[in-house]
Amino acid sequence: PELEPLRMADAEVQRIAALYPAATALSGTAATKAALLAAMPRHQVLHFAGHSRVVVERPETSHLVLACGAAYSDGVLTL
Repeated sequence: PELEPLRMADAEVQRIAALYPAATALSGTAATKAALLAAMPRHQVLHFAGHSRVVVERPETSHLVLACGAAYSDGVLTL
């Protein structure tokens, strides 16, 4: 099913990023799996303002929902 946009997510991202001078803020279509995975090794803190899907019957398939990108077109990050 289509997920509704999170109206305040961009504002939340900017407010949190302002607390960390070296922050990498990924928002909207820039928040792809590839961009997140590339940024993660450079930071100690990750703040996620977005959708997730919890699959109770198969918890290993629960995931964060990200923007779709060319390298990872599914826009899904399992944890």
